[in-house]
Amino acid sequence: MIPTLKNIQNMKLLFTLTIGILASIPVFAQDNQELQRMADNDQKQRMGQNIDWKELNKQDSIRRVKTLSFMKAGKIKTAKDYYNVGIIFNMETTLLQAVSL
Repeated sequence: MIPTLKNIQNMKLLFTLTIGILASIPVFAQDNQELQRMADNDQKQRMGQNIDWKELNKQDSIRRVKTLSFMKAGKIKTAKDYYNVGIIFNMETTLLQAVSL
């Protein structure tokens, strides 16, 4: 079968549409590395034997404020990010209470 002008035009259109669709697919989100470090530090601070609770509470507060700023800025995107948010808000304050502040 010899390609006709109409078939060539249809193939060009199909190719152009395919490229356009592929180009519009968002890049897969990556885990928020800063949030991961914060969650790791949160857990690490709780593993010691001589915990300075006053300092720990201060650091918890700082982590919660920073996490809320990530949430408001739309920087929480992956399942791992949401897991880390849960780690950070697990102690003392619920997420709902924090969001209402």
